[in-house]
Amino acid sequence: MVTVGHPAGGELRQGVLPGYPGQLRVWLPQQYPHHSHPLQALVVQVDDGQLPDVLAGLIAGVAEGRANPFVVVLPGCAGPVDGDRLRAAVARSFHVEAGARSWGVLGVGPGAACAVGTELAQPESYAAGAGVSGAYDPLLPVRSGGRSGAQSTVRLLLAVAQRDSAGQATAARLRRALAGLPQKQVRLSNSVRDVDDQQERVRLCRLAVDYLTEQMALSSRSA
Repeated sequence: MVTVGHPAGGELRQGVLPGYPGQLRVWLPQQYPHHSHPLQALVVQVDDGQLPDVLAGLIAGVAEGRANPFVVVLPGCAGPVDGDRLRAAVARSFHVEAGARSWGVLGVGPGAACAVGTELAQPESYAAGAGVSGAYDPLLPVRSGGRSGAQSTVRLLLAVAQRDSAGQATAARLRRALAGLPQKQVRLSNSVRDVDDQQERVRLCRLAVDYLTEQMALSSRSA
């Protein structure tokens, strides 16, 4: 991987990793070189234009002491991500935790349905998932359960701005569809309001990384 930029004070690398198909980007936070222990990781599915808002939300959460300084892995928004292969490939090349309880998945805008679909399909591969300002009707009817025989709980946050009535409606439809799953924890947040769409997106991303940090901590304590 080669360094392609330094957004949000971190280091963005791009390239290929042994054991995982296709191009990946990995963002390393400022804290990365100074941590003796492996960092937790966050798979983010987002358009390039909205990535700065995700990083701004993450940095704000870290500054407030509510979020961990995640290594951010950017596989694109083509669909669900193979969590096991991705974790193994990234952990071989970067100083990150390899266990599923230390990884989360977050999608924003068009990537939200991809991230939520990833958590639904592979709840055993991530501590939790979060969707920000997503449209989830393509996921209906819901298919979930993970690998055959797995008993992992689906953990999701669906975060949407207060004035986004269409986003609230699609998140509510998904939550109703998930009601029949035997093991699920679905949280819907629609209280964020700010002066414009970008500031709302930053606040929603901060809310999402706070949630994922919380779920990783709970998952680790219950292990």
